[in-house]
Amino acid sequence: MKLLAKLAVVGVLAIVALAVGLHLWLDSAIERAVEELAPKMTRSTVTLTDVDTSLIFGTAQVEGLAVGNPAGFNAPNAVVVRKARVRVDWKSLRGDTLVIDEIMVDGPEITFEGLLGKNNLNALKENVEAYAGTAQAKPAEPSPSKAGERKVIVRDFRLTNAQVNLWVGGTKTATVPLPDVHLTNLGQQSGGASAKEIAASITAAVYSAIIRAVGSAGALAEKGAQALGEAGKQLSESTGKAASEALGGLKGMLGGK
Repeated sequence: MKLLAKLAVVGVLAIVALAVGLHLWLDSAIERAVEELAPKMTRSTVTLTDVDTSLIFGTAQVEGLAVGNPAGFNAPNAVVVRKARVRVDWKSLRGDTLVIDEIMVDGPEITFEGLLGKNNLNALKENVEAYAGTAQAKPAEPSPSKAGERKVIVRDFRLTNAQVNLWVGGTKTATVPLPDVHLTNLGQQSGGASAKEIAASITAAVYSAIIRAVGSAGALAEKGAQALGEAGKQLSESTGKAASEALGGLKGMLGGK
């Protein structure tokens, strides 16, 4: 009986050690995947502070995710996510289609730099779509995945409590709130889509919400015109007239008066 008891204790300790090891391996694997795959999709720097997985509840919590700006823009980052949670249907891990029950992104800080037609977020969106091979990705339903690729279904995606920082002329000019973005059953109708297509669909939906928020607030035109006006005042008198005309044209593009 004593021997059986000792063997039972050893067995329990071995299971705990295996669970802890798998837990740590999953954390590092997710972190490596994000930092290696994401930069290829966005063509910018992507860093991640921490990943905490729970095998029991099938969740992974991501902290300190920062997506850098593409080349040609001044703001330090395009997106900073303090915390995000992913919940997976673990039963789906054994099948051909991975089912993600929930993706929750809470309180991200997004930087919009440039104009409505040409800006950092549009550049990121185009990079992701080009990587995914879906130049006209639609948020409602990604196209079926290619043969041999692991299919993915996202049952619920929610981005909430976000704010958008507006940058014009290399300077932060305003901050506007972003309404929640809620998508459901991505890839469901086609029986699953590729991870690239899911990412492109989410990116397109979030970008569309940002454009609506910036446009309806009118902050870009107003603050942009003010920033350009201040820049014009600082120019020397010898070049001030020509520069002011150029700045006035840019104000007109932004909707300023």
